[in-house]
Amino acid sequence: MPSVSDVACKDGLSELPAAAAARLLSASLFRAAPKPAIEALARFAIRRTLRANEALWHTGEAAHHFVVISRGLVRVERTVPSGTPVIVSIFGPHESVGATAALQGAPYPADAIASSQTIEIIQLPVAEVRAAMEREPRVAACIHEAVMTHTQALQAKIDIMSAGSVPARLAALFKHLAERFGDEQEDGSTRVPVALSRGAIAQLVSARTETVIRVLARWRHTGVLCADADGFDIPDLGQLETVCAQG
Repeated sequence: MPSVSDVACKDGLSELPAAAAARLLSASLFRAAPKPAIEALARFAIRRTLRANEALWHTGEAAHHFVVISRGLVRVERTVPSGTPVIVSIFGPHESVGATAALQGAPYPADAIASSQTIEIIQLPVAEVRAAMEREPRVAACIHEAVMTHTQALQAKIDIMSAGSVPARLAALFKHLAERFGDEQEDGSTRVPVALSRGAIAQLVSARTETVIRVLARWRHTGVLCADADGFDIPDLGQLETVCAQG
């Protein structure tokens, strides 16, 4: 087994084993896996940082890595015959993306694009993960469970797009992000550490950027939601639920 210094990737940097293991164990992909097995995998970890709209991969590329998101939001999109990209799912901190293709050894069926201004990911070679799955059944169980969450992410996107008006779609999006990635604060508000530009938000709800800017400005004024450079705060999730209900 090579040391970390032997691991190289033109797109990223070798991650220190202890730091990589901590990140991997906090991810849904490996949270229930035995710590020693993940610490062994961490020796092969590669850390990458991408900027908004950079591609993790494109449709048809071979899946050579399992990918865990440490920071930011990734959108998975497919291009329809008209040439327009359509977002089919979104993934964020502590989640894996592309696990189905990696597990099956199949090409990626869609593009994966950075939606946040900056995203950080950890890559693990498919061959090493498969070897760990063979050695430790609990690692295999974690991987198969992660594949199931991809279907749930697709359903979430459908729910957002079927919410109705632009405000309703925005409310559904932020409510969904809060449920998946939010941290409840002492005052009862919810902090979501996922930074998104107005343009990225507009893409996620299929709306004009100008419209999104107007709605978010109104929400900031009325205390529904307040976004900043590092994420957003929701004082009361019930207000977003009310907007969703209005359709």
